[in-house]
Amino acid sequence: MSDLLCLARNILRNSHRLEFRTAATVLTFCEDMDVSHACAKSLREGRWSIDGSLLARMYHNGQDRERLALLRYPLLFMVRPPLFYRMFAHSWRHYSETSRNRIVLAHALTRFLLSNPRESRAYTRYVRALLADGQQAVQLHGIALAGFLTEVTRREAAIVESFLYSAGVARQNAAIEAVWYATGWNSAVPLAMSHVLLSPRLMERIQSIARHRSAIERKWLVQVQNAIVSWRDGITSKIRE
Repeated sequence: MSDLLCLARNILRNSHRLEFRTAATVLTFCEDMDVSHACAKSLREGRWSIDGSLLARMYHNGQDRERLALLRYPLLFMVRPPLFYRMFAHSWRHYSETSRNRIVLAHALTRFLLSNPRESRAYTRYVRALLADGQQAVQLHGIALAGFLTEVTRREAAIVESFLYSAGVARQNAAIEAVWYATGWNSAVPLAMSHVLLSPRLMERIQSIARHRSAIERKWLVQVQNAIVSWRDGITSKIRE
């Protein structure tokens, strides 16, 4: 966070007025973790609002390293959706040439969509690019993010499903995250993904995976199964109506 703190200080050096929300946002970059976490907690709880205009100026004035650091900023999801889109789209155009940077972008997008799932349509092409990525470390994020999509082809749904039934733990987790996002956050699950979620084998597969996982992971998998049941109940109710 030191790069971001220095950048914020440089931008604010000539400011005549320092709003409270600006100060609170800057303090989240503080190297004193107690101060940083306390301010971040207050922002997450809505006691203060984040200064999106400051973050926009930081991104505009920052160098490549500082812009990528800002994408890793855990509270970036709190900015207004149009601002996040501008920053994300610009970063994708200029910094997505390496797999490491694409993973940074995928993490930023995941945090944003968890809080703003209705904005997912604007990111369809980026998620599809991640889903088709030749580097598995990157593709795993695309698989998980597919759960947010409102448009999914049969081929894309089949890729997600194939990961669920693979032997690799990382591949299984990515597919389970896609299922979790689709049932818990996505209000417009596409037909192709619905076939995966309605498969009678799905619950059995997750239960089978859970038998080989730690207690913490099993707790998460129970949450996923509950989300699936709730989503299926909602589908049944709509059909009856």
